[in-house]
Amino acid sequence: MTPSRARSIFYNTGDLIIRNNKVWLPFEVTMVQNNFIKAWQEGAREWRRYEPLNKAGFFPVAEAWRVYEPVGLPGNASNIEFPATEKIRTAFSKDINRVVQREIVNKVKALENRIAKSGNNAKLINKLGILYARYSLYSDAEVQFFRILKKPKYRSIALVNIGNIRFKKGDFKGALKYYEQARGDLPDNSRLLLNIARVRYQLGEYGKSQVLYEQVAIVSPELAKGYEYLGTKDEGTSRAASAEERGNVLWQE
Repeated sequence: MTPSRARSIFYNTGDLIIRNNKVWLPFEVTMVQNNFIKAWQEGAREWRRYEPLNKAGFFPVAEAWRVYEPVGLPGNASNIEFPATEKIRTAFSKDINRVVQREIVNKVKALENRIAKSGNNAKLINKLGILYARYSLYSDAEVQFFRILKKPKYRSIALVNIGNIRFKKGDFKGALKYYEQARGDLPDNSRLLLNIARVRYQLGEYGKSQVLYEQVAIVSPELAKGYEYLGTKDEGTSRAASAEERGNVLWQE
C-alpha cells in the first residue's frame, strides 16, 4: 500500500518502515513460536534502535536474489509434511484478530467519546460503523448503521451501508434489497447506481448491470474507472475482474 494509505489505517506508523514510497513491515523472523504482533513489535524495535546508528541494512529479497540466486535442495522434497490446513487457519485468524483489535481500539474509543459528547450525532455514528466495516467487523458495523436508520436525514445513508455489508458477505440479494430502498431517496446518486450495477452483475443480470454502468460512466466518468467489466459482455474476462475488486465497496459518508 501507499504511505498515505498506511497512515490512515495503522494507529502507530512507528512500527512500519516507509522507504522509497513503499511500506514495509519489520518482522523478527526468529520468533516463529510467538504470535505475529510480538514478532512485528520486536522487528520494529530493532529497526528503530539500530537504523539511526547506521547499524541496520535494508535488503529486499527480490534484489538479493539477483546476487544470490535461489537454489533447490538435494534429494527428494516430496517427503515434506505441511501443517494441517485447519491448524494454520485457526492460528492465522487469531493473529489477524489481534492486529485488528490493536489497530482499531483507540480509534473506536475516540469516536465513542465524540458521539457521547455530541448527543449521538448521526454523522459520527455512521463514521463509527464504517470504521468497524473496514476492519471486517460487520456485526458491530451493522449495529451503528441501524442506530441511524430511523433518522430521516440519514435513512438512505444507512441503507446503502447496510447493503454494502451484505455485498461484502456475498449476500447479493440482500444487498440489492437495501440498495433499491435507498434508491427511492437517492435516484440520481452515481455511487449508489454503481453499487446496484455491481450487485446486478454478481446476480448474473448482465444487461441491467450494463445499462446502470453506462449511466454512471456518462455522469461520473472518474467514478466509473476500474469498473469497466460492468460494461462488457465478455463474461469470462469480466467475471475474473469482478472477483478481484468485489472486496471494495463505496461507503456512503
